Amino acid sequence: MSDQQPQNQTGKRGKGAWRIIALLAVIAILGFGWNWAWQQAADKLDTLATSRISRLSDKGTEIACTNRSIIGYPFRIGLHCDSLSIFTTSNGLKLDAGEFRSAAQFYKPGHAIAELEAPLTAETPGGEKVSAIWENLKASIIVGIGGWKRISIEASFPRGNGNLSSFQGFEVSADEIQLHARAPDESSRADGLDLAASAINLNMKGLAKIPAANVTANLALEQIGAHIEPGFNLRQYLRQYGISGEARELAVMPIGGGRFAVSGPFEISSAGLLSGKLTLEFTDTARLLAFAAAAGGDAGWLAQAGQVLSMIPASSDGGARKITLNIQDGAVSTGFFKLGEIPSLF
Repeated sequence: MSDQQPQNQTGKRGKGAWRIIALLAVIAILGFGWNWAWQQAADKLDTLATSRISRLSDKGTEIACTNRSIIGYPFRIGLHCDSLSIFTTSNGLKLDAGEFRSAAQFYKPGHAIAELEAPLTAETPGGEKVSAIWENLKASIIVGIGGWKRISIEASFPRGNGNLSSFQGFEVSADEIQLHARAPDESSRADGLDLAASAINLNMKGLAKIPAANVTANLALEQIGAHIEPGFNLRQYLRQYGISGEARELAVMPIGGGRFAVSGPFEISSAGLLSGKLTLEFTDTARLLAFAAAAGGDAGWLAQAGQVLSMIPASSDGGARKITLNIQDGAVSTGFFKLGEIPSLF
C-alpha cells in the first residue's frame, strides 16, 4: 500500500497540472480572440470615420481630425483627435476646438460618449468671431437597429464671447446647459422628435438686455425627425414645411424671482405664422414685470399688462395665475376679446 500512495499522489498532481495548462490555454485563446476582434473593430471604425468624413466633404463640410487614432483597448473603443476643425464651404464658417475623444463599451457599442476640450473658436469670412470655453463638455448617443434613439449634450460652466455684426463685445455664460433629443417610442410619432433643454443661471451680457434666469424647454415636435441628418438646414426646412407639435413646457424663471411658462399645442406655417391654443402660467407678477422692464420692455405697455394680469384670479394650488390664448395665423384672442397679433416668426 505504501507503494500505491505515491503513485496516486503523482497521478493527482499530473491531472491538476494538465487542468492548469488547459485553463491557461483557454485564457490565451480567448485573449488572442478578443485582441483580434478588437483590432478588426478598430479597423472598421477607422474606415467608417474616413468614409463619413469623405461623404461630408462631398457635401461641403470639411473635417480635420489631427493625429486621428482608435483608442480604448481592451474593453472600450473610440476615436481620438489631438484637435478638431470643421469648415463649411457654403458660408465659409470655420470651427476650431481642442482634443476630442469618444468611447463605447466594446461589447456594447450602441451607447457612445464623447468629450471635447476647450477652447472653441468660430470665424466667418466677414470677420465675425466667437470664442467659448467650459469646464466639461460631453455628449452621448444611443443607437438602435433602426437608427439613433437618443442624443444628449451637457456643458458645465460654459462661457462665450465675441463680435458679431449685430452684437459687438457680447458675453454669454451659464452654470450648466443641457440639451436632449429623443426619437419618440410611439409608433404614431415615428417621424417626430422630442426635445428637452435647460440652462441654469443663463446670462447674456451684450447679446440681450435680459437679466440672468433659469430656462427650460420641453417640446414634442412632429415630422421633423425624419428630415434630420448631417447638413440639415433648419431655416430651409421651416420655410418649406413649417412645424407643429406640443409645447409641454417653455419656462423662464428669473434669478430675482417669479416664473413664466407656456404650454399647449401649436403650429407654425411655412410663412412663419403661429396658430395654437397656449396656456400661460405665471407667479409673482411684480417680479416678472421688473424682469421684463430690465430686459428693455416699454414702461407704458408693462403698466397696462400689470393691470390686466392682476385681474386674472390666482389658482388655489399654489398661487399661479393662468390664462389660455387662442391663436390663429398670428391673431391672438382669449374668449371673445382680441388681444393683438404676433408677426411672422421667420
